[in-house]
Amino acid sequence: ALKLLVCEPQVKPMELKPLFGDRVRSINEALAHADIIVLLVAHTRFTLLDQHLIHTRVVLDFCGVLQSSKQAQKNFWPTATAACMYMKHK
Repeated sequence: ALKLLVCEPQVKPMELKPLFGDRVRSINEALAHADIIVLLVAHTRFTLLDQHLIHTRVVLDFCGVLQSSKQAQKNFWPTATAACMYMKHK
């Protein structure tokens, strides 16, 4: 079953609760439960993600946060790749 978790390091969790309810998580909690990590905003905090978790998850980086780092492996899809994969499945 698919379960969406939301993490936004620049906004207090209580401010997000009205929009996302019980899907709001801390970065560490969200990463611990994620099979796929989707980065939509280039927060500096996301450049500090746990290396082990990054290497064991599929990462869709739509804002280039990890693009120039050593974290880019076969499980890492930079924006252009993710867009191409989306278009192939349409």
